[in-house]
Amino acid sequence: MGSQRCLKQCSSTTAWGGGDEGGPCSSNPPVPQYNGQPSTSPSPADHRQCPPKDYMVESVLVTIFCCLLTGVLALVYSHKTRAAIGRGDTAQANVASRKTQSLVLFSLLFGLFASISWVIYVLVALYL
Repeated sequence: MGSQRCLKQCSSTTAWGGGDEGGPCSSNPPVPQYNGQPSTSPSPADHRQCPPKDYMVESVLVTIFCCLLTGVLALVYSHKTRAAIGRGDTAQANVASRKTQSLVLFSLLFGLFASISWVIYVLVALYL
């Protein structure tokens, strides 16, 4: 009798009813279980999001003008971003887009550093 009253009281005061691990009147919310498998179907929230930027133009420009090695890597990840967007895998597209952005920025900064260093070297060599 006391147990039924406790269950009735718990179900009227909490949204999850009979409790989780701490007995029938536990006030702990149920813990969501994660089985370690990524979701293969896109969630409804993914349809409202814009696709991530692929940085293809930026990748080509830094490959030509700044740093060939990291520019080519940026091109590869840019292509991976486009492929993931094409198949609807927004999570993978976001990961590839962030890597592309990092590589483009690194290539740009390295190219600027190398150019400025070369100009300083030439100026010092000519005038000293």
